[in-house]
Amino acid sequence: MAKLIFKWIILIFIILVIVFILAFDVFYIPSGSMQNTIFPGDIILVKKNQNKIEQNSLIVFHFPLGDTIIEGKPNINYYYFKGNEKFKDSVKNYRAIYIPINKRQPFIKRCIALPGDTFELKYGQVYINNKYILNPYTFIWEKLKTITTKDIRKARTPKLSMDKKKFWENASMYRKIFPNNKLYKWDNNLFGPFIIPKKGITVKVDLTNIWLYKRIIEVYEGKSLAITKSGIYINNKLIESYTFNLNYYWVMGDNRETSNDSRFWGFVPENHIIGNAKMVLFSIENTLNGKRFRWNRLFKLIK
Repeated sequence: MAKLIFKWIILIFIILVIVFILAFDVFYIPSGSMQNTIFPGDIILVKKNQNKIEQNSLIVFHFPLGDTIIEGKPNINYYYFKGNEKFKDSVKNYRAIYIPINKRQPFIKRCIALPGDTFELKYGQVYINNKYILNPYTFIWEKLKTITTKDIRKARTPKLSMDKKKFWENASMYRKIFPNNKLYKWDNNLFGPFIIPKKGITVKVDLTNIWLYKRIIEVYEGKSLAITKSGIYINNKLIESYTFNLNYYWVMGDNRETSNDSRFWGFVPENHIIGNAKMVLFSIENTLNGKRFRWNRLFKLIK
């Protein structure tokens, strides 16, 4: 009888291990872009993408712009350097390597806007569907305490002695801020408004807003796209609207000043999402005296 019970215990243990492996992933956090929610050195438990993603959820996903890297220089943003006149010639000297979705670098960010939402950032504050959204209690953005409308206007307005059009053509800011086009005079404090693409919804497209959805159409949804003075062509057909095939999400880091997030590279497609961050299993901090175990983060639930 005892042997039978032992066998059942072993069987149940094996089944639980298999279920755990199939349902969860474990990830190491290298950066501080999600402080004070997630810290560098945290080892987190992620429930694979079987549950619903909600606004304010912490999600882990494969970096959407990580589909191409430069051989020997994986930390360089291939698309930024390729599109920058100063660097595009040097990029040609290296071999571009394609990376499958499930092999791309994992990121963790907070889901700020859901498919179908209208997103806007006004002086660092988030608005969804024209409603002010409270920042998470762990939110870090020290500049919010001192930044003013005058500061933002000064930062975005060329000197009076300069030609405004020429200024923006030469400025590098638009190359760093999504959608990386000089038609959009946005920065990481003033952004939008625009619709987050949702599966099945149709949006009107023109020579101005097509840049918001260009990568979605060409890369994530695999259509041929041609933008000409006479109009926009998808799969060689002149169009005035587009219907999305996938859901997309807008993500940002809690530590906004250091976060490489959707403000710089755009939407997260649903097929890039790994899952929801649920718990810190344990955490190890690097100090001047070596590594230190953070006991206060042991099995800490993530909110």
